[in-house]
Amino acid sequence: MKKKSVLWLVLGTVISLIVYWIYRQHFLHISFVDEEDYFLIGKYLINGTKLYSKYFSHHQPGAYVISGIIQKISEPNTIYLLVKRHRQFMALWAMGWCLFLVYKYKFRGLLAVLAIEIISVTYFKNMFLPESLVIYPLVFGVSQIFDDNFDNFWWAVCVSFVSSLLAPLWPIVLALFLIKLWIKRKNKREVLKIILGGLIPWLILLPILNVKNYINDAILVNLRYYVPQVDNGSWWSSATRLISLIFAKSVDIQVVTIKAFLVILWIGVISQYKPNKTKVILMLLLIILTDTRRQEITKTGFDGFHGLPWIAMIIWTSIKILPKKLAFLPFLLILYMTFGFRNNNFIKRDLDTDYYVHYSQQLDIAEPIKIMKNEDSKAFVVPDKPLIYWHSDTTPPNRFVFFYKWMNNIDFMKQEVAESLNNENFDFWVYPDKNADLPGFENYLVDNYTRLKRKGEYVNLYVKQGIIDGLSEEQRAKLSFYNYEY
Repeated sequence: MKKKSVLWLVLGTVISLIVYWIYRQHFLHISFVDEEDYFLIGKYLINGTKLYSKYFSHHQPGAYVISGIIQKISEPNTIYLLVKRHRQFMALWAMGWCLFLVYKYKFRGLLAVLAIEIISVTYFKNMFLPESLVIYPLVFGVSQIFDDNFDNFWWAVCVSFVSSLLAPLWPIVLALFLIKLWIKRKNKREVLKIILGGLIPWLILLPILNVKNYINDAILVNLRYYVPQVDNGSWWSSATRLISLIFAKSVDIQVVTIKAFLVILWIGVISQYKPNKTKVILMLLLIILTDTRRQEITKTGFDGFHGLPWIAMIIWTSIKILPKKLAFLPFLLILYMTFGFRNNNFIKRDLDTDYYVHYSQQLDIAEPIKIMKNEDSKAFVVPDKPLIYWHSDTTPPNRFVFFYKWMNNIDFMKQEVAESLNNENFDFWVYPDKNADLPGFENYLVDNYTRLKRKGEYVNLYVKQGIIDGLSEEQRAKLSFYNYEY
């Protein structure tokens, strides 16, 4: 191995270790329902339930499978370990890609992964989310359109993997395959490798999902009901905001960073346009195709994480297209980012405190259900606390492990919830006082369920009348230990 290659391997390793340290500070920081949905369905999957068969989801299947594998291997028996193992996986995932990209793309790869990782925790990249998982496979897949120095079969597997995780990226995935097939159109062997590689992730998924329900839940329901509510504009707005966002008034650190990378992007576009017109136009089009959610750049965390792939594409492309003599620009920006994001990345956190703050409430509801339930008990958690199902080892009486306001506007979903009231094993409800997602059940709960108290105050847990009377002394003692009254 050449000395230069060894040097970049060492640098990649150093960056990977720094990334792990940053992620470690956030192993138990922030509880997020999207992440926990993957944990729960992943558990149901390894217990033998096909995806989209018994439970509704409008998400793509890839993350459920990965979560199932993580749980199968690590066997977490507490919420603490469940969350920690998935966050550790995300750290290792980022480390592996950082090492690979720095080794393959040298200085540009080093700058890109540094910039992406410094800003990314602000957008939940440390969490087990498809938006986080797709970033590096996506930017690598885009890079190989122009570099073309990687095996096409594995390139196709990588890009198709992105499609199994995040439907909003289907436009760019389709574009990448069409471009690659056009480039290789005269080489039948390479065309075949691309096609076969593209099929592999979906051939793996096919036996473990209900195809009919998948098409309905993850495609048709999305297109008909969900997408119209979250669509923030047109493709034209995706194109024009590559310029307009430069003039955004916000001075928040993440906004300034994205604006700066957009400026660097346009410096690269202007300098490279004449000698590489086709390449430049194609790069811009691919960035636009990534911007399907059109997130406001002023939003981060819960409101902004959908924009993470688009932000990563801007950073990667701006560094890749920039002439060598101007490489100091992103380097200086990264120095600024390191200082500006120091409170997000470099402050040591206490994992036990984070766990208590972010996860104890779900545990406090799940534990009494676990104590009182029998083999057939069903629980219904509204609108969204999947870890209650996970810890209590229960399932809903219908197909919905979460239920939001937009779902309440869909007739067949409302009907299924109404029909599930007749389920004789419908033993537990978790129902907020002011429920805007599924209103109208307050009187039903008062008439048919007992609301529990904890430390003298009512909690949002309702138990079917008669169950408490049938509890054993041991069960009553356990409830008392957790300060529950009835």
